[in-house]
Amino acid sequence: MICSLRNTAISIVALALAACSDDNVSTAPRNAARPSADLSVNGNEAPAPAGLVTVALADQALTVWPFTGYDFTGSASDPINVIFSGEADPRQIRAALLGLSGTGRPGPLAGFTCTWDDAVGDPQTHYGAAQGWVGSAIQLQCGNFYGPRFHVRMFRHGAVTVANAHYEILIPGTNQHEVLSWELAKGLVTADIARTGLLGAAPATSGVITPAPYYRAVQAPVATGLSGAQKAGLGLLTNADGSASIPNSGRAAILQLGLAADVAEGMADKDFVITFAQVIPKPFCVAGTTGYLYASGPIRVKMRSGIADGNYRSEWTAAGTLNLTPFNPLTGRPAGATYQGEISEKVTTDMTQGMAEAEHLSDRRETPDDGSTRGTRLQHLRVRENGRDIYKVDIIC
Repeated sequence: MICSLRNTAISIVALALAACSDDNVSTAPRNAARPSADLSVNGNEAPAPAGLVTVALADQALTVWPFTGYDFTGSASDPINVIFSGEADPRQIRAALLGLSGTGRPGPLAGFTCTWDDAVGDPQTHYGAAQGWVGSAIQLQCGNFYGPRFHVRMFRHGAVTVANAHYEILIPGTNQHEVLSWELAKGLVTADIARTGLLGAAPATSGVITPAPYYRAVQAPVATGLSGAQKAGLGLLTNADGSASIPNSGRAAILQLGLAADVAEGMADKDFVITFAQVIPKPFCVAGTTGYLYASGPIRVKMRSGIADGNYRSEWTAAGTLNLTPFNPLTGRPAGATYQGEISEKVTTDMTQGMAEAEHLSDRRETPDDGSTRGTRLQHLRVRENGRDIYKVDIIC
């Protein structure tokens, strides 16, 4: 069964992890360094990305970008695979899912007994023709950060909410998650929304709006740790390089909510530790180095999230000191003296009736900073429903 992944220990050759997929607590950047870009210019926001699609809903035509991103460049990350209409504010969807038990799921989903709560994850960006760029102010998980978990990011566009749902595992010794399935997560969200009793119509599907029959791939070091039965259960297609293509129908589930869930007041806290013990690509100031580090040590994550006066707010922080040892991938041995990396992350999100915002501040410093192979990376992302968006990256070596 797919849920047997819960008991699987994955052996990973981390040298191949040049760019981990999906979300993280940002102690290693997903993309190569880009020049700083301040997109807050007199309240204007970045232009629309290429490739907008139009989806016919019961009461309107929705024109959106069919992917999520991590900035405003139009670089695609995850496929939009769920669209909520009707009583579809993310606060209501959250309330509906949090009210469910972990039992009673239909058919093969019965083996998953997780319950929903707020998720720690990097905020993402999304574009819709009516609202422009918006952020994932509300993220949910069924499971927990250590995984496996189902993870949903929601983006409000007026009366419609679009989302990406995926099933993922945590790569041991890192903060990185690896997506294993889009379709399994879409199916679980659809089944759980049906279980709430709030649907006003039977679930429907859009046309093909993202690449099919596969989109993205599980990295080879992760894929090789999965059994044949697990790959078959997830429908993964093993490639010649050892990676495994992830099935994707390209269609979004359309869930029309006829009734609104009651949004309950209350805040909740999380406090956990991510223990690093893995070889990772050096995240910045790479010139003159081997390009790899063995990172070890704890990063403490704290989160407070919930509803106050009808409004959603979350804040999570990640902070700690890692020991960083230069590593030679050719010899498999240390290549220099150990030094430290200071990590500080803060993500805040808010959603009210008239405004939603997600903001991410990241500060990563190599200490002591004693030459061009060490430095500091500062990142600032802010995305609001009403514009004044910012994405900046500053790297000082």
